Amino acid sequence: MAETVAELKKLSDEELVRRHDERATSTVVGTAHYLDELRSRENARLSRSVERITKYIFWLTCVMAVATLVQLLLAFRLN
Repeated sequence: MAETVAELKKLSDEELVRRHDERATSTVVGTAHYLDELRSRENARLSRSVERITKYIFWLTCVMAVATLVQLLLAFRLN
């Protein structure tokens, strides 16, 4: 019998892996299993890329804010 979603969410990652490995020895998998794994890996790569780009955007925004403040200070000093 399968666990409920609530029960699965309570399990640690290690426990989920252990239970998967126990059942995997007596389970026949189709090709969708491999496609799911490929999709999962691609999603992980994309997540890392998005996180890296987000950090770049954050730091560029900080640089632009400082440059804007410097420009404002220079503009007011000249007047």
